[in-house]
Amino acid sequence: MKKFIKLITSSVVTVLVLAIFTFSGCGLISGNLWTDVSYDNESAYTIGGGEIAESISDIEVKWADDSVTVAYYDGTSIKIEESADKEIEEKLTLRYLVENGKLTVQFATNGRHDIRDLNKKLNVLIPTGVTLNKLTINSVSGNVNSTVAVAQLFVNTIGGKVTAENVIGGASVNTVSGNIDVNSSGLGFQVASVSGNIKLTLSENLTQANISSVSGTIDLSLPESLGFKLTFSKLGGNLNSTLDMSSEDMSSDGKTYTRLDGKATIEINCVLGNVNVSKNG
Repeated sequence: MKKFIKLITSSVVTVLVLAIFTFSGCGLISGNLWTDVSYDNESAYTIGGGEIAESISDIEVKWADDSVTVAYYDGTSIKIEESADKEIEEKLTLRYLVENGKLTVQFATNGRHDIRDLNKKLNVLIPTGVTLNKLTINSVSGNVNSTVAVAQLFVNTIGGKVTAENVIGGASVNTVSGNIDVNSSGLGFQVASVSGNIKLTLSENLTQANISSVSGTIDLSLPESLGFKLTFSKLGGNLNSTLDMSSEDMSSDGKTYTRLDGKATIEINCVLGNVNVSKNG
């Protein structure tokens, strides 16, 4: 019973945290036809896309409609570009601020905006070979795709798929009604999804991972050489593995699995979904 309560409580907290991050934390409140945008010091921001020649270590994006892509290109400056299905009014044009090595991108000017049929996409292009220290993306109703090397990744989104291919440090990824696909050589992860699938491809550098899912499948790909201890708590669902692991029953709703030296710690909480563990490389 205690495990059952813990599992349900964890799931509810995850949903609440997602709501806080996506709406209050990023200053965006969106419906199907409108969005409210709110942030400080708007007069310091540059209106519209552009190029940034100075060195940038951190990027934060707050976006309300459609996709966000952060990718490499063959150039020497950072490019910020937006596009939409119809003409973008000045008040709906993105704003950006560069301060102390950090680039912040806002969806539009402060206020309530009609975004019917806008479908406004953002592309942030980084010179090939640059590694970001920190990338933070808060998005409503759109996919998030990052293919650049980043030491710390933080993504919170509702209604969109999250794809990240080159995380070299730690990551925290949370989504409601969207899939997560992360490929990483990093050390630690916190990943949560409600009504979406999770796919993680991790390396022998892993030390800790916390994975939560409600109504979705978890596919976890690990190197054969990685030793780990995996705690699996569930309410409906099974764990399947192609890697040899010893197991110990915790209770009727979970097990602990150990492989090799058990050095890395993996905790999985799953409601109504299966977990598949496989070998990568």
